[in-house]
Amino acid sequence: MKQTILLVGHGSRAEEGNRELVDWAMRWAKEHPEWEIVTCYIEFAEVLLEEGLDQAAAKGGSVPRATLKWKSPRPLKPPACGIRR
Repeated sequence: MKQTILLVGHGSRAEEGNRELVDWAMRWAKEHPEWEIVTCYIEFAEVLLEEGLDQAAAKGGSVPRATLKWKSPRPLKPPACGIRR
């Protein structure tokens, strides 16, 4: 069973800002095919936190919490992160 990762962004009124998180998650998923990555946002986006939590829970298994901190340099690279269960 794949590990589910819930990636939560703040959200932006500009669609390209929200798309940046999804694009980054897709690149991260290619590097980690054993992960199922679900994205959602706190505000200003189509998929908000409650729906993201529901989607992640529906995937089954455990959902670890990863705290990611970085400024948005170009091009985005996945930061090193610690995953806690």
